Amino acid sequence: MRDNGLKAGRLQDVEIVLTRDGENVDLKGAYVLEASPGPGAAGSIALNYLVETLKPLKLGEVRSPHFPHISLVSGGLAKPPRIELYFYENSGLKLILISRNFPVDTVEGSYLIARRLYSFLKERGAVNY
Repeated sequence: MRDNGLKAGRLQDVEIVLTRDGENVDLKGAYVLEASPGPGAAGSIALNYLVETLKPLKLGEVRSPHFPHISLVSGGLAKPPRIELYFYENSGLKLILISRNFPVDTVEGSYLIARRLYSFLKERGAVNY
């Protein structure tokens, strides 16, 4: 196994917390769409539009100490940074929408979050990216 320089056990720092509905959703064959804020906001705008328009089921959220230590204000309420997972199905098409409202500050944090999400999606059969 290749040594990637990360300490063993750090993957546990990234937790995927599912909603009650999200625990029982069949993700096999789902297509995954992910967007995050960056210099070009088109992806985030498009994904947020899909969430608002399609009204998908919220699968859950990702939580990690690797998120920046900030609060984001929306609608007058302070909220922590988050990665939200949504599921939409119609006429046999399955979509998993992953929305992130912040940039990850560190390379290690980015790697661990991506690896945990990939493992979660692969275990549940969503392999179409």
